[in-house]
Amino acid sequence: PTYNGSVWLNVNSNETKEYQGSASLMGVNVNANLTFCGSLSVSQGLNINSGGVFYMKGSLAQGQQSNPWLSLIINNNAVMRVEGDVVIYGHLILNSGAKLEFVGNNSSITIHGNVTKGSNVTITGTFTDTFNKL
Repeated sequence: PTYNGSVWLNVNSNETKEYQGSASLMGVNVNANLTFCGSLSVSQGLNINSGGVFYMKGSLAQGQQSNPWLSLIINNNAVMRVEGDVVIYGHLILNSGAKLEFVGNNSSITIHGNVTKGSNVTITGTFTDTFNKL
């Protein structure tokens, strides 16, 4: 279905949510499973918490160039799976044990802010890193 909830999308523990189409949100918190197919714009923070899995197929834009502290954060034991294009205007924070997985052959990531990597961070798959930040 198309997402038509509040401007903050929260996926609670033990929840699985799947959406398609396009959405413009203020923030996203993933504590379990979220799949989004289409175009997603997140103006503030995007957090994937421990045990969370966020599968993004399509295009994702996150953050604001005017405020790079609005970060995309992947926490310990959390996974972000990407099939498509991701643009991060803020910072990308990969905490210890985070996983960033690229699916397919045509994915790209463009990070305007800084990248912080903890220990045991896993980045897998075939992708184009536009600014060579990863």
